[in-house]
Amino acid sequence: MPIVLGSQAPVGAYSATLNSLPVGAGTYYRLVGMTGWFDVVSAPLGGNASLARKAQANGSWPMPYYVPSRIVTLLLAVEAPVDSFDGAVSALAQATQPQVDSYGQPVQIPVTVQLGGAAQTVYGTVTS
Repeated sequence: MPIVLGSQAPVGAYSATLNSLPVGAGTYYRLVGMTGWFDVVSAPLGGNASLARKAQANGSWPMPYYVPSRIVTLLLAVEAPVDSFDGAVSALAQATQPQVDSYGQPVQIPVTVQLGGAAQTVYGTVTS
């Protein structure tokens, strides 16, 4: 049965890694829902002029251009044999544990999802 990801069309095959934890076929973890991944994030061209791209010389930009953040929610199911279930849940809890650096700032973790095309990697902060 295909997986429905938010409001997107159903997809059957996917693979993912969540902070180096594999998710998908051949693992104990199955992606059953995802929202926010396909959301179109508006560029801040009108609201914050300092983030707008403006060429100062041929081939140069005054600073990098960053798109605003968004919230992506993943819903995972754990399907493991009884003797492996506790370990599978512990591994998932460890991969999704909120982390902070030595200054108390959140550490971003990599999330890679491939939905039939090229893999896309984002870095995010675990909030709960």
